[in-house]
Amino acid sequence: NKYFSVTRKETAESAVLSCFDSAESMSYQQLKEKLPYVPLAKIKQVLAQNNDFIWVNEGVYTHTSKIEVDRAERLTIERKIKAEITECGYVSIAAFDVSASLELNPTLSETAVKRGLFQICLADRYEKRGNIITSKGAVLNTVAVFKDYCLSHEYLTLEELLDLEKAIIGRNNSQSLFAAYDTMIRIDKHTFAAD
Repeated sequence: NKYFSVTRKETAESAVLSCFDSAESMSYQQLKEKLPYVPLAKIKQVLAQNNDFIWVNEGVYTHTSKIEVDRAERLTIERKIKAEITECGYVSIAAFDVSASLELNPTLSETAVKRGLFQICLADRYEKRGNIITSKGAVLNTVAVFKDYCLSHEYLTLEELLDLEKAIIGRNNSQSLFAAYDTMIRIDKHTFAAD
């Protein structure tokens, strides 16, 4: 992954970052056009490895320097995170209301704004794994989270379980279903009931 730069001190990362001086978000193709001397694989690697580059949608990124965060919303979210982590040990980023910050960033998705808010305001004190935020260094047992959720409900639908799993870990890999089978009874194709 070697590349040529016209200046000796310019790295691939600084070259990619400089492209965001004039644009709020950029696609792989736009970056490649601006940086013909940097291989596309290297551009993708830089975007994937630096958390300050925020995924907007398929093949499109922005930089945290381009994201505006509403101050009042930030303070509310910080209080909520502190309270939830004290009580439960974790909080899901999906639970955040970022409507004010979303208005300040009309071209970005809600997911991009939430990821940007985390990186700008919270990454120095918290860790994010998928959609779950914990204190730095804390160990999170997602199976225990799903079991607690199941035990706190009389009925759950398959859709609710899968939505929870996607909100917590960012994808579905059946952990919530295993927890439901351990703690509840499946009464039909779509519904679980308390044991």
